[in-house]
Formats: sequence, C-alpha cells, structure tokens
Amino acid sequence: MARWFIRGASGSLSEIAQNAKVSPLIARLLLNRGVDNKEKAEMFLYGGMGQLRDPFIMKDMKKGAGIIRDAIIEKKRIVIYGDYDADGVTSTAILKKALERLGANVSCWIPHREEEGYGMNPERVRILRDEGAEVILTCDNGISAFDEIGLARSLGMQVVVTDHHDIPSGEQDGMLLPPADAIINPHRRDEDYPFSGFSGAGIAYKFSGALFTLMGASFDIGDELLELAAIGTICDVVDLSDENRIIAREGLNILNRTRNKGLQALIKASDLEGKTIGAYHIGFIIGPCINATGRLESARLALELLTTESMSRAFELAVNLVELNTRRQELTTEALESVLRKIGEEGHEGSRVIVVYDRSVHESIAGIVAGRVKEMFSRPVIVLTGGKENPKGSGRSIEEFNMIEAIRECDDILLKYGGHPMACGLSIEERNIEDFRQRLNRTCSLKPEDLVPKISIDVPLRFDTVTMKDIADISALEPYGKGNPSPVFGDKGVEVVSSRFIGREKNHVKLSLRRGNSITDGIWFNGTERYLSMVNDGKGTSYTADDTIRDVFLDLVYYPDINEYNGNRNIQLNVKDARVSGRNG
Repeated sequence: MARWFIRGASGSLSEIAQNAKVSPLIARLLLNRGVDNKEKAEMFLYGGMGQLRDPFIMKDMKKGAGIIRDAIIEKKRIVIYGDYDADGVTSTAILKKALERLGANVSCWIPHREEEGYGMNPERVRILRDEGAEVILTCDNGISAFDEIGLARSLGMQVVVTDHHDIPSGEQDGMLLPPADAIINPHRRDEDYPFSGFSGAGIAYKFSGALFTLMGASFDIGDELLELAAIGTICDVVDLSDENRIIAREGLNILNRTRNKGLQALIKASDLEGKTIGAYHIGFIIGPCINATGRLESARLALELLTTESMSRAFELAVNLVELNTRRQELTTEALESVLRKIGEEGHEGSRVIVVYDRSVHESIAGIVAGRVKEMFSRPVIVLTGGKENPKGSGRSIEEFNMIEAIRECDDILLKYGGHPMACGLSIEERNIEDFRQRLNRTCSLKPEDLVPKISIDVPLRFDTVTMKDIADISALEPYGKGNPSPVFGDKGVEVVSSRFIGREKNHVKLSLRRGNSITDGIWFNGTERYLSMVNDGKGTSYTADDTIRDVFLDLVYYPDINEYNGNRNIQLNVKDARVSGRNG
C-alpha cells in the first residue's frame, strides 16, 4: 500500500498569487513545482519562444557551430552520429534537416543496437573515414567516447560533440572530457548556461539555431525542428521545466498542425487523427513507435520517416513502425512474465536492489522490463540478458538510489556502462553477475521506508468545492511530465453511493461519490484489484467484480477532469489511489 504525503512547498503563496495573477490554488501548485517567484511564474505560465536563451551562452557552442559552418562552406563531408532511441532519432533528424537546408554535404549514422551498441564504435569510425567523412557531429552521445573520438582525431577527422548525458568525474576541472574539437554539453562543470536539463533533441535544436545565426541565414525551419525537439524532450523524460517546458508546449502546438509527412502518417496510422496530440500521446504512442525501430530493427527506419518528403513512403514506414511497436509490446509481456518467474524462483523479491539475469529476454526491451519490475516492487531493478558476446542489461531506479553512482563503484567488474541517476546500461561477464548483485546490495543505503511506493498530494481539496474554472485554470500547467507532474488532490471521508466494474475485463471502477448534497462521478482506471482488496478487508461477505458496491467511505487521491458525453460536460474525478475510511452499518 502506498504512503501518502502532502507536498511541503516553500515560498509565499500570497506573493505568487498576487504577482502572477492566479488563484491561491494555482499558486500552491506552482510553489509545489519550484516556481517560487514572479519571474519563474511568468516563464512557467506565459513563457514563449522569446524566453529561450541565447544558445551562444553555452560553452563551446560558438566554437562547435563554427567548425560545422566552415565545413559547410568548404563542402567537407559531415556525418551526424546519432543514437537509436526516440531522443537520438529526433536529434539526428533535427541536425540533418538543419544542415541540409544550409547546403551541407551531410549523411547520418545511427548504430544498430545489437551489432554496435550505444554510442560511437571504433570500427564504424574507421569505415566512415574510409567513406570520406571529414567531420563527425554527434548528438545524444559522445561525452563518454574517449577512445573513439581519439581514433577519429588520429585519422584526421574533426569531432563536435553535442550531448546531454552526465560527464564522468576527472582531475581537470572536476570532469573528464573526450578529446573532441568542441564539446557542447550543459552538464560541463565550467558551464555558464543557467539551465542544464535539456534532452539531446533540445541541444540539437539550440545548436541548429546557433548554426543558422553563424551562417547569416534566417531560421525559417525553426518550427519544423521544434516539433521534433518536443518529441525528443518528452520521450527522454527530462524535467519539463524552464526551457524544456517551452520546447514541449510550443512544439506540441506545432505538432498539432504538422506539415511533416512522416508525423502526419504516423498520427494517422496510430489512430490519432483528429485528436489533440498531447504529452501523453507522445510518451505512450508516438514515442514507443519510434523507439520500436531501434529495439527490433534499425532506428534508421524512424529517421527516414521523420525526414522523408514522400507521402507514400511515409505511410509505408508509419505502418511498419506501428506493427513493430505491437510486436515489441508482445515481447515485453512475454519477457516480463519470464523475469518475474526468475525473480520468484531465485528469491530476489526481498533484495533492496534486484539484479536478475534472464538470457531469453531480448536485450532491446531489458530497460522496459526493468521499469515495469521497478514499479511493481518499488525498488531499483537491473535486468541482464544474453548479449552477443557477454550479458548486457539495463537498469531503472527510484529517487532514493543514484544508480549510476552505485554501478560506478563496481566498474572493476563491468565491461562497459553508462547512464544517469535513474537509469543505466551495462555489459558484464557472466561469472561476475553474482558478485555484482551482492556488492550492489551490500553497499546500498536504502532503508525499508525507501522501498514503499509514495504518492505526493499537492493540496487537500474537497471535491465538492472544485469548479469548472478551477479545472480550466489547472490546465494552464500542461504539458505534464517529469518535473511537472499532473496535479494530485486529496479528500477524506467521501461516501460511495455506488460502484461498479467496467471494461471488457472489468478492470476499471466506475464510482458515484457523495459529499453532502453533491454527487460526482469518479473513474479508477485499472483499480479493480486494489478496490476489491480494500472493500473486502475484514468483511464477512466477499465482493467480486460482478457486484455493485455501496455504503463505503473512502479517502481519495484524485485529479479532477471534464467528462463529455452526449453533449453534456460534467466534472469527473480520476482516482489515483484510495483507502477505506468507514462503512455504513
């Protein structure tokens, strides 16, 4: 059972409400998201493209863009070296479109996940040089490619790195940087740029704007690139704050009237045509389709989709992407069942850090499976699979556990690793897996209370006081995502007039809720199992999904929304969690 917490925000509620001209409720929500002064509030609520900072503030931006400008003028062969996830593909597409518009002699390389793995590959560097590459421009990778960049430089190539991943610690200025000609990464310790939370696509967008400026060209494809940057930003689950929020919000506005043939085709193939595309659709429908190519075939299919000018080819590719994602979903279901079985058989359920090795899992979905297991067990999880030469794996963590720091302490038994506090990728010899598991669990400082799922409540709020205007005001906080979660409210002692179970598998709960004279509908998606376990607890009669349940009082965690049906608009509560607080009789 999850623990509920009321967010404690610092700052003056009345000052934010007065200066930002918002209600006390919205002011509280802003404070809960770290928006604690007038300037931050104005940028959060009203910030537009004019609030994006000068890209040349960023370290090495002028130097890196200058190298690419000179290469374009001198007709040098430029290769964009990308990555196979949605952020990497959109980053590559952004740079490709930008450089082609400026007349560059440019091509792209996105490595195959299984054949080359993440990041730059020394054999591929040599092949690119043999094919005539003179300049390599990385995106969403490169910050850890010490040997590969050194090789490229020794072969006479220039290398410009654009990346957003954490930088390894070192003696020089507290960081270890690869020997590139220019390194654009806002996580540099010597960085002056006031925001460091960009995705790879966000950095690619900023770089493109800088390059157009240096070329003296009008940034007339800014909208085309911004919608791609929004996709990469949302899919890479970076904080939707500061400039990321502007990129996501403005990019979504453009995406909803997109002229990109590939996106038009993918929206249609995903049955989203006619709908308003939001962060949810990007994160759970469009993004996974892009990611599926890199997981099961080649991400170059997704890159072609995002850059093609042929409508017929776009539809062909879009259908392929949707089919690949369906196959990925099936593989994920099978892999999750296999991994859970392994965890049970080997007794890892009680481990503070779960490390499970299952050769049968396709390495491309190890991260997805790790994420699902993490949600189920509320603890860090690393899923290792049978790699091409050695076991490879992906990890997903919880807020209380810095995963990259933990595995860095085991680098003497790892072949390769990388990542950030919440996720990692690694390879390891099979004989070292048990040692790895034991060391992670022996050295971690996680306490029992850290391993209990938590729900943060923004504001205790009686549902009968919520108005249509409140819901409209709350919608100004969209798009939601990491760093800006959907607001959550709490109410106690709500009477259940009736509840029934709906959906083909009766896995959703439809509620009629009363407080005083006010009755409001509620919906608890995928809440049937949890609801039945609550209402049956300690009762002589056991309810099933075929029963209508009433005369129960609940404490609710909810989000208010508008339900439109047959032309009528009514407030509906989306229930996130609940607990029984009393019963009639």
